[in-house]
Amino acid sequence: ETNPRFNTQLGIGKRGESGNILSAELYDTADYFVISLPEIFPKLLAMSKDFMAETMEYESGLDVALDGVFTGMGKIREDLRVFTSETMDTISEDIKEIFFEYAAEPKLVKGELLTVGNVSQKLNYYEVTVPADDFPAMAKDILVYLLESQELKLMINAIDRSMEFAEGSSAYQEFVEEVNKMLADINTDPEEFQVEVHRILYVDAKNNPVGGKLSFRKLDQADEYELNMASLHAEDNGQHAQLIKFEASDEVGF
Repeated sequence: ETNPRFNTQLGIGKRGESGNILSAELYDTADYFVISLPEIFPKLLAMSKDFMAETMEYESGLDVALDGVFTGMGKIREDLRVFTSETMDTISEDIKEIFFEYAAEPKLVKGELLTVGNVSQKLNYYEVTVPADDFPAMAKDILVYLLESQELKLMINAIDRSMEFAEGSSAYQEFVEEVNKMLADINTDPEEFQVEVHRILYVDAKNNPVGGKLSFRKLDQADEYELNMASLHAEDNGQHAQLIKFEASDEVGF
């Protein structure tokens, strides 16, 4: 359409039962984004597009025409066909191969009790570490891979064409410049990039992955910085619990 509109409906229900415990509808009008949460708010929540655009520009420096994002939905659907699961898996597996070139031998720990919320499950896990001294070389190999990845180039160009954030500029060229700057920084002062990487992968009785933890820890003379990420799932007699976590030292996490 000439002026397409955005409408999405979401629901959270109880396994095996019809109906939603919580439901949401998000849509846009000429001047507002509207959120309907009938189980929580008795009235619609309307947010001014102008206010949201100003907030985004203030917080991130991005001057985004929100209506332009929705006008480009048709192009987005076509351009983002490059985001296939096969492509994402290829990039992920390639980066894992680089990681394991630098990682120490994995250690298997059996019978660990993983507790998520009030659900506990006995699982095995693999533990592997990349020593801080090896991180600069590993980071360089990963950055070079990203520069040479044609799949990643297609993805960034697709987003650039669809979103049209900055007409006349190239998101991919900016990406290349930033990666090259990071490579130059590592070459200039590799000691500043000595980061220990610690990875735990939980597996079930059939050795299938069920989640893991990834942490980055940087030590220097004055301070210690740590970044932790986790995606974990536990099951016990039909009860399930899922944890997704991202947290950094002295910064906001979730």
